[in-house]
Amino acid sequence: MRLVKSWEGCVALALVSVSALGCVARGSASARGSAGARTGGVEASGSVKLEGGEARWRPVIQYADGRLDYRGDIEFEYDSAELRNDAGTTEVLKQLVAYLQRHPDVHLQVEGHTDSRGSEIYNRELSKRRAASLKKRLVEEGIDERRLTSVGYGESRPAMPEPPECHNRAPADPAPCQEAWQKNRRAVFTVTAGAAALAREAEQEAPRDEEVEELGVAQEPSARPAVAEVDDSSGKCPQRLGLHVNLLGPNAVAGAAFAAELTCWLEVSAGLSVGVSTFETERGFVQVDGTAVNFTVPGRLRFWPMERHSIVFDVGAMFSSYGIEGESDTPGIQADYEATATSLGGFLGVGYGYRSSGRFRIAALLGVQGERGELGRSRFNSNLPAFDADVYQAGLDDLMEDLFDAAPYLEVSLGWLW
Repeated sequence: MRLVKSWEGCVALALVSVSALGCVARGSASARGSAGARTGGVEASGSVKLEGGEARWRPVIQYADGRLDYRGDIEFEYDSAELRNDAGTTEVLKQLVAYLQRHPDVHLQVEGHTDSRGSEIYNRELSKRRAASLKKRLVEEGIDERRLTSVGYGESRPAMPEPPECHNRAPADPAPCQEAWQKNRRAVFTVTAGAAALAREAEQEAPRDEEVEELGVAQEPSARPAVAEVDDSSGKCPQRLGLHVNLLGPNAVAGAAFAAELTCWLEVSAGLSVGVSTFETERGFVQVDGTAVNFTVPGRLRFWPMERHSIVFDVGAMFSSYGIEGESDTPGIQADYEATATSLGGFLGVGYGYRSSGRFRIAALLGVQGERGELGRSRFNSNLPAFDADVYQAGLDDLMEDLFDAAPYLEVSLGWLW
């Protein structure tokens, strides 16, 4: 007697790829500009002073290259989009609000950017939330919401290339990385309307080179403080919901499942799949061939320890219901077999997975499954003598128990999560 599952004998490779660890510990929770409260005679209030007194007003907020640049600090609470209520952040936002009130025709897009460290998905979502938080604060301070939009670009638009040893990692000596990380970790206020008037105003107010030399102070470019990176050691990530379509898999030829990404590294799913097994038995001169069709409800945990290209670990449990039919291929012999069965089982697999920075993901897995089941009602109709018919039915019942033996599985899974 033989039982052959439709996917038995498949050859698969479990591919392993090493990538930068997503959701790793990252830099400080504050976002700081390159200028301090006082640099070379330039005060945080925006004045440049001569020995004999104040010579020229240098505003904290300045228009340059389509943006509103600023000096000072904008800081957020650790691992949060909530703005800190400290003097530096309050002062920068106060100056920005005053600037926008003086220029009512100016519209802004608030942009969040991060450096490369940690999950690309997390960086994008964090930058979106923090840009939205800045926008909300400006609205609360009296700026018309219709003048403001917000967007988060995460790590996709670096202001400065990061050294290879600094990209998506923290080396033992982070000193060579700090400048690039700081420049890339920033909030940008892009002017979307009213830029022409601001450009004329900036040109009229810009000090001449000889004035700068007379002051004896180098004219520093405005700092562009960061929308801060966070330590993501807690494993937080935006929660996503979506759908998986699976080819093959435990007890399956095909299936679909609802899925949820709870953290950067953990995905859960539950769904329904359909499987087909074939069987044959031969006793004496009688051969019976048949098919077992099963409906399986699998629930699983899938672990993605890396961000984009990753080893994937698959563990789960399943309930299966079988419908079994067989008939004789022997000329002149009538032999029809019917049975039902149910089982509970589990599975464990490992493989390779790829996740885009957006919705798409794919995984190829190889694993092993096992079941504990019970054959339900069975029936055997034949034109054999009653004794022979009973022997055949008992033999087929024993054969169906082989459905529950441990077996390998191969699975290819496609997913879309929002």
